[in-house]
Amino acid sequence: MRLKFFAFIFSAIAVLAIGQPAQAAISLLFNNTINQLEDNDFESLSVAGDTRIEEGDILVGMISIQQVRNFLAPANVNVATTDTFTAVFFVKVQAGGITVQPPAADPVTNTAFFQLEALSNADYAALQVLYPALPNRNSSSTTTIVFDDNDGPTFINPDVGTVNTSLATAADGTLLWEFGLTGAPGTGQSAKVTVFDPADPQSIVLGSSATLNFSGGLNLTHTYAAGATVLFNPLTLPTVFNQQTGVPYLAQLLFNGTNDPGNPGDFQVATDTDLFILPSIVPEPGSMLIWAGMGLAGVFAARRRRNLAV
Repeated sequence: MRLKFFAFIFSAIAVLAIGQPAQAAISLLFNNTINQLEDNDFESLSVAGDTRIEEGDILVGMISIQQVRNFLAPANVNVATTDTFTAVFFVKVQAGGITVQPPAADPVTNTAFFQLEALSNADYAALQVLYPALPNRNSSSTTTIVFDDNDGPTFINPDVGTVNTSLATAADGTLLWEFGLTGAPGTGQSAKVTVFDPADPQSIVLGSSATLNFSGGLNLTHTYAAGATVLFNPLTLPTVFNQQTGVPYLAQLLFNGTNDPGNPGDFQVATDTDLFILPSIVPEPGSMLIWAGMGLAGVFAARRRRNLAV
């Protein structure tokens, strides 16, 4: 009878905990260790409307996380099925932020470095006119907005007619967090794109000989209610570094990647990106009350047993 009684208690607790659910995508994360988020990623060059990266160009795109891997124990992988993280991002090539290295004896060394920055409020308002699917942001430093998307297993669609309608497939979930560029260029919280191309190092024409590499460090700029159970710790990795200086980034979200031969759909470039975070997942208030109630129940039960034994 006692076993059945405790079974009933824990069943009731389980029901109560389900009544206060964390966002399902958050359940993909490994707690208090480095997470490697592996994605599908698409970019479009806007404003200039061509495939050369120049000062003032804005890159806008979307991300869908396919799986989350425990970076320190790579065999441990959580695969996205019904829910995952999706994101939209938008960055600008900084004025004076392009450095072109002329070709040496080997023309493959023809390289351009592009320093990225957050959009001004005016730039972002203009971008929202062009792409109304982009939500409002809460910080002028924000460059990435993250959602819990339950449209699995597809999550995003890069080929539904226009960049805007494609972005809408990434921005139709529950808002979780905003991340952004909070540091000066070249610091631990910045981002850079590098293009290697023997013909034109500022070109990212799909199918060209160009190799597009990018990396950066972003910090949390806003937390929505649905994402409040996750705290992001700063981290650094020797493999995520500024390609021009060789200095690793230090931030709450690190990323690096390169162009992908896949079909970019409505976008101009498809890329393969990895993101790295070090989350600490805290109990939700409802769960904390439940466990506190269990503790009080244990105190009263122990006191009742002592009274019966007297």
